[in-house]
Amino acid sequence: RGSPLGVPCKTPAPPLPLEIAPPPPARHQTLHPHSRAGAGMDEIVSQIHALSAQGPLGLGSLHKALNEKAEQLRQIGKTQSLLGVITAALDQKAHTIGALHLLAAQADVLPQDGHQPFFSQARIFLAACDPEQVQLALKLYIDVVHKFTQVASQIGASKQGIGALQQAIKKMSTRQSMTPLHADLLQLCLLSGCYHVGMQVLDELPILQIHVKDHRLQPVDFLRFFYYAGMICTGMKLFSRAIEYFRVAISMPADAVSSVAVASYKKLMLVSLISTGKGPTLPSYTPGLVSRAVKSRSEPYVAIQAKFLEGDFAGLASTVEEHAAALEADKNLGLAKQALDALKRDKLRKLTTCYVTLSLSSIADQIGTSSPAEAESLLLAMIEADAIDATIDQESGMVRFLDGVTDFGSIDMTRRLESEMRAITSLAQRVEQLDVELSTHPDFVSKMKSSARLGGAELATDFPEGIDPEILSDPMMG
Repeated sequence: RGSPLGVPCKTPAPPLPLEIAPPPPARHQTLHPHSRAGAGMDEIVSQIHALSAQGPLGLGSLHKALNEKAEQLRQIGKTQSLLGVITAALDQKAHTIGALHLLAAQADVLPQDGHQPFFSQARIFLAACDPEQVQLALKLYIDVVHKFTQVASQIGASKQGIGALQQAIKKMSTRQSMTPLHADLLQLCLLSGCYHVGMQVLDELPILQIHVKDHRLQPVDFLRFFYYAGMICTGMKLFSRAIEYFRVAISMPADAVSSVAVASYKKLMLVSLISTGKGPTLPSYTPGLVSRAVKSRSEPYVAIQAKFLEGDFAGLASTVEEHAAALEADKNLGLAKQALDALKRDKLRKLTTCYVTLSLSSIADQIGTSSPAEAESLLLAMIEADAIDATIDQESGMVRFLDGVTDFGSIDMTRRLESEMRAITSLAQRVEQLDVELSTHPDFVSKMKSSARLGGAELATDFPEGIDPEILSDPMMG
């Protein structure tokens, strides 16, 4: 069976027991107390115990000292298992900084047979670690979680890693804001087929605030997040949301073209055809370099779009077959086949604007189905989905297209309006909050005073760091 994205599903690994067992030992030699490495490790463990007991100042000194010994730890990790040291000598909550440094060092020199032990040990660590100590070594923490995600993907334990990443995100930040770990979580949701968990993440994380410096966010973190978010929404058939996520991934400011932007554009083209029957449009602020490059690197998709917009079903089927290898390599063959079905629906939808009644055989000929029975099946599916309003006379084989009228007094419409009003109210409150933050920003106040003295000549050319001048010129802001 294939996934909703057309990617073959792998048989998931059996779930781990509820109680996390200690990691199996990696095939490393044990530390001998009289060896040079063993003596060095004993000294490091003693330092971890001593400084961890001295409170915040001691933890800061410990983090600095272990940073200086990072290469020594990596050298030890090449021949000795640092994971065993964590299990045997450290309390992973009280000694979070120490355990984190040992995990990071082992991750840098992880042997092939050490993937499962590392996954198990990192999973225990993420459940037990102290959030306050994590803040002192945030970059190292992020690196370890990235390695955990990579290992989970490689050993087929994506599903088991989801819970650990959810805990890792909570311990990294209590704010409702994006972190570098959110993309990792969405990646594991995709690999494990747990699209519903990914949707929960997206629903619970409206991107209203981004703390780049506090959360150590990098451009690749944004690209991965919005690309994976688009894929999850595509898998859940939420095409409108998928289109928006892909558009954000493509339109991010850039001096070079990212492979993620190219992959997003390929999926955006197919999803747009499936959802709207039209080709995609990119935001006006998309970097020109990116806009040109993504199109030039998506030639098979441009050909598919051209045949779709022509309404040439036979030509579209032939084009998909011609480029099947490239589509399969991009993991987009399933979406391309969905575009074939979408063309039939699009052509059927257009018939409702041209005809009042039409026979099933005529419909089959015009939309490209193999038989009137297939046309009837498609028609029934669209009626059930409220895509069209029609009735079928089974005796005569005639279809009557009706003018659908939306019942604005229905319970479903009332619920929808209430939901939309709540979203608008929430957005209005956020805009008001931003207005207060802007008007009280020290740099902005200084500029306002300076502008008043200079007659407003300076305000339009220079803005405080982090404030987008487009916000001030947007007519929708009042």
